[in-house]
Amino acid sequence: MRIHAFITPVLIAPVLASLLLTGCAGSVPAEPAGGGSNGPASTPPATPPSDPTPPVVDPTELQGRWQAVELSPAALVPGKEPRLTLQADRIGVLPGCNTMGGSYRIEGNTLITDGLTSTMMGCPEELMAQERAVAELLEGDPQWFLERGRFTLIDGERRLVLVRDTSTPQPPPAPSGPVEPPLTPAPGQR
Repeated sequence: MRIHAFITPVLIAPVLASLLLTGCAGSVPAEPAGGGSNGPASTPPATPPSDPTPPVVDPTELQGRWQAVELSPAALVPGKEPRLTLQADRIGVLPGCNTMGGSYRIEGNTLITDGLTSTMMGCPEELMAQERAVAELLEGDPQWFLERGRFTLIDGERRLVLVRDTSTPQPPPAPSGPVEPPLTPAPGQR
């Protein structure tokens, strides 16, 4: 009976120590918060969505109108978020001030634009920075991912995240001057 009382604690002690060490091993952070340096936190490189092997998506699901919700490393200009429209083999882009368009094709998970053209209006600097970022991304043949309703384009450090644009297109502005009534033929003339 005395041997049993002595053996039980001897056998249980290593098991408890092992469980205690295993439980503590996962609670130590790999690096301190803030990136491990005393300087400012750097922007992490653009990475694809969470799953490294995104689901196979039919590229025709990309067709339609999209509105940007995230752009990096440039910032989105509030109220002037870029919009992108894909139809068949044509792409139209409203990056903020000017318009861009051209042809595109999908090869695997790469969106390839062929010679985008653009209007060349002068715009405030923050809109020009946004436009340059969008143009450089699209001309860089970005990788694309469609996951949970978010269409993501990534090219190196550049990243554009879009969602379906459900807004109603605005009609063209009304003429600002007097409106002439339509010409009607005089009675008896047709």
